[in-house]
Amino acid sequence: MIIDIQAWASNQRILIKAPQANLHVDIPNLVALNKLNRKIVALGKTEEEMQEQSALGWRLHRDKIEFITPFSANSFDARIAYTVLIYYAGYAARLLRPGTFGQMLSIVTDRFNIDLRIAGYENIPIGLQEDFTRLMRRDRMVNVFILNGLRLKG
Repeated sequence: MIIDIQAWASNQRILIKAPQANLHVDIPNLVALNKLNRKIVALGKTEEEMQEQSALGWRLHRDKIEFITPFSANSFDARIAYTVLIYYAGYAARLLRPGTFGQMLSIVTDRFNIDLRIAGYENIPIGLQEDFTRLMRRDRMVNVFILNGLRLKG
């Protein structure tokens, strides 16, 4: 199955839609990372929200967490931006094919057509743009990739 993903990112917000899965995500352009291994801890959560969610956990681990805005031109992170997009594309697939068998079937048969708009993309250093497009092109689950109206894969 081809799953259409439409995404818009600005310095402030990330909006992701997958109409077939009835998925609509509108979150701050903010990702919490573990400083040691750069793994994602939370998507779209502020420090205050994380503290409210788990005061004890926040007190114990706040020194190990950094916040970045992965889709902002001045702090663009190709790997994290790619991971956020693929996470939500996979989430849409899981909504469409629930259960273990559905997820296994999805891995084999589903592909994503991703249409992404990033405000200020032209201000991102060329090397980071190339890293990002390389990640998107190499992903076998990505059937079509369009970035700011330019078809880069499929």
